[in-house]
Parts: sequence; structure tokens; C-alpha cells
Amino acid sequence: MAFTLNKTYFFTLDLGNKVHSLNATDTLKLAFTNTAPTTATHLYSDIASPLALTNMATSPALTSVTWTQSTGTATLGSATWTGTSQTGNFGPFRYIVIYNDSAASKNVIGWYDYTSNLTLNGTNADQIILAFATGILTDA
Repeated sequence: MAFTLNKTYFFTLDLGNKVHSLNATDTLKLAFTNTAPTTATHLYSDIASPLALTNMATSPALTSVTWTQSTGTATLGSATWTGTSQTGNFGPFRYIVIYNDSAASKNVIGWYDYTSNLTLNGTNADQIILAFATGILTDA
């Protein structure tokens, strides 16, 4: 199932204000919630009830983050991220938020809507895989 990132209204403003350094120097992380973010969600503290990562065996940090451009279109990319539950269940969650953990206020870039609640069963070591084949987002 393909998902599209819902970019916050503030992302472009934050780029102009030098909040993000997306060329692999900032640490981008994932947050999981069952409450819908909005395009006005700006900071990590605006995310309603993010799940504690207690039962997630995988770091929420994205790896191999890139910020490239081709003919005036910039693309934010990352290696595939695989989250594995452990011990207890992880969830339920529906929304996966990408935020900049290196920014002083942990600014949100955007979020994915899984379209239904998901719980990873820790006993089964359930996984969720986020493959960013065409990048996380493009900005033209």
C-alpha cells in the first residue's frame, strides 16, 4: 500500500528559517499516534498522545537521510525503515509522524495516515516496513 506524506504548513517556512539541515546532519525520527495530526501540527509537542517506544525493538531514527535536487525539485530520502515489536504489543496507531529531532523544538515535517488502526503483536515480533522508494517528499 502506497502512502503520501501529509506535509505540515510550517515545513516550507521552517526551511526558509534554517530550522532543518536535511543533508544528513539532522536526525529525523518517527512518532506513532492514534490521533490525527493536522497541517497545523508544527512541533513534536503538538502530537497528541505519541506512543511510548517501550515495546518497539527498533530505533525511531531514519538512516541514510538525503536531500538532493534535480532541475529545481528537491527530494528528501531515507533508507527503508523496519520497526519490529518485542515483548508486548505496540499500538494501536494509525498515524506515523516524521519530525526533526535535531531541531530545538523538534519540528514536524509531516505524517502518514495508515487509514486504519494497527497494533504490532510483540509475541509474534510483528513488523511494519516503511520503504521510501521515491523519497519521503519532494519540494519544487
